Formats: sequence, C-alpha cells, structure tokens
Amino acid sequence: DSNVTISFGCDYAKTSNARCHGKLCEDEISKGTLRLARLIRNPFIPQASNRADQLMPLYYHVQCLINYLRSGSEKKKRINDVEKDFQGFDQLKSRDKERMKKLFQYE
Repeated sequence: DSNVTISFGCDYAKTSNARCHGKLCEDEISKGTLRLARLIRNPFIPQASNRADQLMPLYYHVQCLINYLRSGSEKKKRINDVEKDFQGFDQLKSRDKERMKKLFQYE
C-alpha cells in the first residue's frame, strides 16, 4: 500500500494552501498553525531514486491526526514518543511541545 505511514512530522504552516487529510475535515490549515504530518512514500518518485524527497507529507490538524490514529487498523504506525517520533519536534514552541506531550501520552 502506497499510503502506509513511514514516519511523522510537525511544523507550522508556511501558507494556508495545505488541506487537512482528516477523514471528516479537509479544511485548510491556516498559516502559522501547528500542523502534523504522516510521511508516506511519494508515488510520483521512483522507489529506486536516492532523492531525499521520496517521502511526501499528508498534513493534519493536531486533533484530526489523533482521530486518524484512533480509528481503523491496529497495525497502523503509532506514536510512542512524541520527541522521537515527530521530525521537527525540537523546532516547536515550548507551549506546543507541552501540548503535544499531553495529547499523545495516551496513544
């Protein structure tokens, strides 16, 4: 399946162009808002490629990613340690780091 989560990422939306991939959402993610991403294999780049951009982000609002993780297959990649599992976690503002730690301690 090309939609399998390889890893996770987090950052602040640079523009308001990205749409949330939440099942019931699909709203835009406003510029400057904390957004989370599931990183999947980029279907537009050959797998044999050595390019660093082989992974493509699917962006989510924070709560929408939590909802995604809580639904569906038990085989889904899970968050075990927010500091290690989210690329870019160390770049977040202190209050967002604390919020993420609280929200994902139950996952």
